[in-house]
Amino acid sequence: MSRPEDRNPLVDNPALAEAVRKGWITPAEIVSEEPPPRLPVASLEEILMGIAEDRADGSVPKERPFPLRRWTREEYERLVEQGFFQPEERLELVDGVIIERKAQSSLHATGILLAQDALRSVFSEGFEIRPQMPLALSFDSEPEPDLAVVTGTPWDYLDAHPSTAILVVEVSDGSLFLDRHKASLYAHAGVPEYWLENLVDWCLEVYREPENGVYTSRTVLRAGDSVSPLSRPEARIPVASLLPRR
Repeated sequence: MSRPEDRNPLVDNPALAEAVRKGWITPAEIVSEEPPPRLPVASLEEILMGIAEDRADGSVPKERPFPLRRWTREEYERLVEQGFFQPEERLELVDGVIIERKAQSSLHATGILLAQDALRSVFSEGFEIRPQMPLALSFDSEPEPDLAVVTGTPWDYLDAHPSTAILVVEVSDGSLFLDRHKASLYAHAGVPEYWLENLVDWCLEVYREPENGVYTSRTVLRAGDSVSPLSRPEARIPVASLLPRR
């Protein structure tokens, strides 16, 4: 009979054996009398990368941090109606995954207000600018973009959230990966134009020409440039008016 000190921890712990096989830890790092090393936890970026791969070829990658239970928009809305989430939680449904958004910084809030003021001067009667309100884009996505320009009035959406927009704006001061991923949601929904107010690189990324769930045109504009919404080509908005002063 083998003594306890002779036991191989890889035999007793299949999870450790798998971690060694994948190169996350080495056998030398394993000491049987100490707690096993903490295994890696999937980050939001890894989860979203897996989702993006799913969307690209229709299959689930072999190496997935853990399986995901996707939610439908109907299930998500039912949870919201039943008060399952706390009122202060800032959530949105992206490709079947319920994502909790981080608290807004003052820089992020300023970026939203500047963009809202600029768009109000362009879109008046017949349009509604919705700040951080749901868009019912698909059966498994209900994001809440920082700004969405939709046609009509608030009364047109009394019974249901709008399912598309003529322009969506996201302000990003630390969530570029997620906000760039969400471009595919808006392209799939046929949103003709998506603006990403990039406060990391201090620019405006303009996405246009959606085709098969992808924007085929991406233009990066700087503070000295101007932008004209597709639905208001006669209007010229200085990009500097959208970016908070540094």
